[in-house]
Amino acid sequence: MKARDSCPREFQRKPDTFSKIKFWKATSYRVFLLYIGVAVLHGLLPENYIVNFQYLVVAIRTLCAKVPSQQQQSVLKSRAHAARGLLRYFFKDCVKVYGPEIAVHNFHSIIHAPEDYERFGRLDLYSAFRFESYYGKLKKFVHSGNNPLEQIKNRYST
Repeated sequence: MKARDSCPREFQRKPDTFSKIKFWKATSYRVFLLYIGVAVLHGLLPENYIVNFQYLVVAIRTLCAKVPSQQQQSVLKSRAHAARGLLRYFFKDCVKVYGPEIAVHNFHSIIHAPEDYERFGRLDLYSAFRFESYYGKLKKFVHSGNNPLEQIKNRYST
């Protein structure tokens, strides 16, 4: 099944097939994670992989959900607590499912997303998804791997 086939038409950017995953944009990964991933993967992967992925999906959806303003602090804390437990279980289960080599620092850092949620609010409010299209413009300012930020600054300021 193509990821695109499972994506509701209301989403402006639909993920492409898995054969083109290296070209997916962050928004495509977001749609896959939050909305269509479980449906697409069902039947493609063993059940223990799907269950593991579901822990991640529920935790991240919890951290992206809108919070009623009158209950902001108490809701943030309870959702962060629930997501923290799910993410810890997800990480521990990943080590069982995929092996200990998955437990690298970058991957482990996802466990700390609930702390960011408590501090800054829902993940959607401070993500870089809205800036993703500008990334292509910035890449045009970089012509080598040496000092990319300096290259962008120099070329942007002229």
